[in-house]
Amino acid sequence: MQPTETIQDFLICSICHGDLQNTATTSCGHRYCLGCIGQWLNENATCPCCNNRLNRSSLIQDRQFDSFVEIMKIELQNHKDTSEQKETLEAELTSLKDTVTEKDLSVRQAQSQIKELETTVRIFQQETKRLKDEIAAKELSFKKEKDNFIQKLSSAQAHLREKDQLLKETAKNLENEQAQSRKLREDLEMSQNNCQILTGHIEFLQRERTLLQSQLESLLQIDETCRLLKETITDIELDKRSLIEKNSRIMCEKESLMEQEKEHSGELMRKRIKRMQENIKSLKNKNDGLKEDLYKKEQKLTISRYCIVPEQ
Repeated sequence: MQPTETIQDFLICSICHGDLQNTATTSCGHRYCLGCIGQWLNENATCPCCNNRLNRSSLIQDRQFDSFVEIMKIELQNHKDTSEQKETLEAELTSLKDTVTEKDLSVRQAQSQIKELETTVRIFQQETKRLKDEIAAKELSFKKEKDNFIQKLSSAQAHLREKDQLLKETAKNLENEQAQSRKLREDLEMSQNNCQILTGHIEFLQRERTLLQSQLESLLQIDETCRLLKETITDIELDKRSLIEKNSRIMCEKESLMEQEKEHSGELMRKRIKRMQENIKSLKNKNDGLKEDLYKKEQKLTISRYCIVPEQ
């Protein structure tokens, strides 16, 4: 590693500490970048490494050294790549060694597992023999059970046939019962319809009853009014008789007054006659009013008897 480091240091500019570019060689044998040494000489007149006197005319551009620098860069890069590859190969080798040791351990474990499997296979073979013997014994017992089952199945089939016969008979009985139930339903529907009709008749009769009751009440009221009218008629007839009697008396008095007037032609008698005439007129008016009232009441009575309007 030391030679590579010295070569790399030899290829670096001591002013910019970078790779040499456009190399310029001084008279004292040192190499710098052409741009770097030019800037240096603008401020100084000595070599940066040895402090010898230096000017621009003594600088020589070394193109061959530039190509050498490029080649050395490539070589150094290749050297770095090979060193990295070597390190990776060493790491892979160590990992392979580790995997080999792990594989050896796994092989040993597999061998031990194979031995265990062989023992388990032997045990399994013994178990299979035992199971085969048990299967043979079970097959014999299964054959016996199968024969018994076939016998039981035949007896069960015969029993099922009997059950089927009974079920058919019960189905016929059920059909007959269903027909009877249909008839009963029809009779029930008829009776329900009759009940509805009867309820309608009952409601109609109840309405008729209410109408008759209302008519009866109205007739009772009319009878009451007739009774009252009869009483009023009797009263009117009595009044009429009394008026007739009064009228007859007045006529008698009038006749007597007329006779008296004929006999006595005085003013007092005339006045009395006028008063009597006025009384007679008033009595006539009363008599006419009573007659009219009696006639109206008789008409109302006849109308109420023959034109009865029932209450709704």
